[in-house]
Amino acid sequence: MSIKKRRRIMDEVQQFTTLIGQHSEFIGQLEGSDNSIINGSVKGDGRFEAVVVLGEQGRWQGTINAPYAIISGRVEGTVIAGNKLEVTRTARIKGTITAPMVAIEEGAVHDGEIRMQGNTEVVRFRERRLGPDESAEAT
Repeated sequence: MSIKKRRRIMDEVQQFTTLIGQHSEFIGQLEGSDNSIINGSVKGDGRFEAVVVLGEQGRWQGTINAPYAIISGRVEGTVIAGNKLEVTRTARIKGTITAPMVAIEEGAVHDGEIRMQGNTEVVRFRERRLGPDESAEAT
């Protein structure tokens, strides 16, 4: 999967085939080759070959390693994105994040180190798109 540099990760994703539900807990090593959404709790390390999304209710203790990652939940540990990492306003990360491209939305909290390869900078952004629970009148 190739995502254009200035595009949001979710703009390019066709479908998700793996889901860990909000009331589920996974302990151990998690691996996957398909796009994955984690809305539950994971304690352990994960290695993904596609997009991984840690939803707003998601909790992760350990290491997340994927080409593309979107973090909206809580992480205690390490996030490694081989190509691009997006951190949304609801994210709370305690630990190291590593990626060649990092986008952090206003309101996100990160306590730790950011490691970036190359001559790139952290991109900060404010979400301007309407979510499913928002209407055009809210803007």
